[in-house]
Amino acid sequence: MKDKFQLKFLDILEDDLADYEEEMKVLEKGYPMPITLIEGKTIDAGKMDEDKIYRILKRTKK
Repeated sequence: MKDKFQLKFLDILEDDLADYEEEMKVLEKGYPMPITLIEGKTIDAGKMDEDKIYRILKRTKK
């Protein structure tokens, strides 16, 4: 499954976020870090639930 996805880590203190409008909206809402988005949709914030993320990824790319 790892070959079906690209992972991008954004450092909100260092990276230029000008091209990340949807991500900026999520940040402005004050969600805790880390924030996980899949196909532009926020699916998790705070401590990551790896099982939840895996299930969503499995449904996303078939």
